[in-house]
Amino acid sequence: MNKLVFDGDIIKKKILDDSISLDIKDKNEIFNVNNIIIKVLKDTHLELEYKSKEEYKININIYLNSNVTLNLFDKKEGSKSKIQYKYDLLDNSKLILNKFYDCEALKEQNIINLNGINASVDYYHKTISKNKEDYNVMVYHNADYTESNINNEGVNIENGELRFNVTSAILDNVVGCKANQVGRIINLTDNQCSINPNLLIENNEVEANHSAAIGKFSDEEIFYLMSRGIDYNTAISLLIKGFLIGSLTTDEKNIKYIQKIIDKYWR
Repeated sequence: MNKLVFDGDIIKKKILDDSISLDIKDKNEIFNVNNIIIKVLKDTHLELEYKSKEEYKININIYLNSNVTLNLFDKKEGSKSKIQYKYDLLDNSKLILNKFYDCEALKEQNIINLNGINASVDYYHKTISKNKEDYNVMVYHNADYTESNINNEGVNIENGELRFNVTSAILDNVVGCKANQVGRIINLTDNQCSINPNLLIENNEVEANHSAAIGKFSDEEIFYLMSRGIDYNTAISLLIKGFLIGSLTTDEKNIKYIQKIIDKYWR
């Protein structure tokens, strides 16, 4: 397992084998942002772990060689941050990305370039939002037969204001592409949350779908669990665990980590 541990924008620990090349660029004098460049050379797993008490900004660039599959788990805890990710995928490469966040506030941009034929991304993002969190995901289908499955889901609590903005673009000179978007927010506050799905499609020879839902758990779901002897708080905890863990494709170690985070809020 390859792993990078960050304290803010500084890499404090790295465990890397020959499947990954890492380059750290000096901070830009104007924007004062660290730039991390990760090149994936062959099939591998990578974990990114962020913990910080200080506000920070960082740019992460991830490049996948042709015919490479990357399983990436991204977990964040801690302070306010601004992050930009850029992913570039070549022919027949595949990115399987699982994210789980428990931050104070966050603004994040994800740019996914499907540059090679048959490149694909499966993107699963879960967050517990306690303050303002804004996520922008832009997927560019730049080659034939590319596929994107973008899933954003969050539970909004306390002072949370959660926003998901997703744009999938397929130009008129590419064919056989698939673009799917799913966005769901469980809003346990009276604060405003939003999901903005956008499909920019210039070609009829593609498949494109989106769905978005914001609400609370239904009375029927809660009643069903309570009718089986489960108290209200436990019922809510079970529903939240199912919602935040359900579609993730990560390993058992990371599932236990997520369960531990959820238990901080709902026992």
